[in-house]
Amino acid sequence: MKNKLASALLVFTVALTFCNCEKNSDLLGNWRTLSSLNARGRGGATCFVIDDKAYIVGGSGYYKTIEYYKETWQFNPDTRSWTEYAPIDTASHIKGRMNGAGFAIKGKGYYGTGYGKDATYFNDFYEFDPEGTTKVLDVNGKVKELPGEWTVTDSFPGGKVTATISFALNDIGYVGTGYSKELGASNTFYSYNPDNADGEKWSVVENINAAKRQGGSVFIIDGYVYIFGGVNNGIAVEDLERFNPAEPKGDYRWFKISQDLYDDYRRSGELQRQRAVAFSVNGRGYLCCGSGSAGGAKNDTWEYIPFAGSEGRGKWIKVASFEGSNRYNACSFVVNNTAYVLCGQNGTSESSYYDDVWSFDPTQDYDEKKYK
Repeated sequence: MKNKLASALLVFTVALTFCNCEKNSDLLGNWRTLSSLNARGRGGATCFVIDDKAYIVGGSGYYKTIEYYKETWQFNPDTRSWTEYAPIDTASHIKGRMNGAGFAIKGKGYYGTGYGKDATYFNDFYEFDPEGTTKVLDVNGKVKELPGEWTVTDSFPGGKVTATISFALNDIGYVGTGYSKELGASNTFYSYNPDNADGEKWSVVENINAAKRQGGSVFIIDGYVYIFGGVNNGIAVEDLERFNPAEPKGDYRWFKISQDLYDDYRRSGELQRQRAVAFSVNGRGYLCCGSGSAGGAKNDTWEYIPFAGSEGRGKWIKVASFEGSNRYNACSFVVNNTAYVLCGQNGTSESSYYDDVWSFDPTQDYDEKKYK
């Protein structure tokens, strides 16, 4: 009898050790659901922000077959409303795509690369002016005018790639890593200066001083760029890298923050992921959703505190989990210190693509009321 009781206690103790028993009510941060996108659900779309309005471009969804989108939609966080803008199809050769690169500089948006129909990879790039207008044909073949205008700019010099990391800092855009059919995963980086002459807008940046990857994530805190995760050769990339573009060109622009920071989480696979969303609010970085190293979509959310912990290399803390369905290939943006996560997918069937929008305030206590 004693042996049976001891065995039962051992099983219970082990179960407690490995159980993720945290509830959102025990963790800081609050999620609220907002107005859904006025279009089909999609994964692999790209977001950028201009004048406190967010724009979502491209993506992939499903209606009878897998579709690749050219649409542009504007989201106004103040009114929580959506407005259709001009699509990227002002020329017949421009194709819909998912997992493209995008960023905003000086009131203009920039978007390109990605993956589309018939396993096509892209290196073309476009500039978006929200103040322009474009005439398009509606579903009945009649001409209508939409706000926004897309024009061709210099093609990405790193080849035809998808699943890159992209961001803008100090009026310079950056695109790097990703996957191409010819070369596989990459660790190259390029910068984009819209003020340069046509044909001279892209420049080479030092390769990331770490593993090649696709599907990595990025957030920016106080002028430092933090790059995390992704996958290469089917194996999760586990490092956290810091990039300081203000440093002179050389090895010190890239700094390996170390895997040791999150060894405890890495062993259980909690932080390993690709195709996650990342953003920064109030001087802290956040990582959310994505696909785990063993497959399967996730919904957990992690906060990164820079220069904290051992040797000032930063610290990860678990916060309230995303309250929508588990997903990867979502996109995110931040307006007025509120983060937004939207769309994404968890598979390739019609019901696996999402159109919902969620806001996240990391300073609020959890509130089980999901609606504003």
